[in-house]
Amino acid sequence: MLKEQFIKTGVKGIIYTYEQSREYLNDLKSHFSKDLLEYVNFNLCDLTYYLENNFRLLKYDIKEYHQEIDLVYIDGPTHQLFANLPPPPRYQANGNIIEMMKLNNFKFGFSDKRFYYYLVYKLNNYNNFKIKIDYINKSIILSRIGRCYKIKETT
Repeated sequence: MLKEQFIKTGVKGIIYTYEQSREYLNDLKSHFSKDLLEYVNFNLCDLTYYLENNFRLLKYDIKEYHQEIDLVYIDGPTHQLFANLPPPPRYQANGNIIEMMKLNNFKFGFSDKRFYYYLVYKLNNYNNFKIKIDYINKSIILSRIGRCYKIKETT
């Protein structure tokens, strides 16, 4: 899709992927289509956590986010690969998405079958995202509220 977009419009989108396992990252790269590698930025990233509103937020240690992201897919990080987490009972969720909601820097986001994230997103929303459960696709959908987008004209 990104390659087709670039061919048709000249706009080159990039997928950024963050992984906590070097083995998984290398496996992902090796199975990725060679003609699409230029559209992907692979990142090995350390994990960290913080507590917010009694939620344990596990996140990739991303120092700086892009300011205008079209789509965020939330899958991970995997808590089983992280040592020294605070003990239960605490809800757990991806802390990067909470940070990005606060920054208001993405248009749409969705998760994979992680309905337990819903409460975390609702209670840590900064009134800038509509959050709903998509029962058909088994996902949580986040969509930014109240921002207009100007479409860049191409010649």
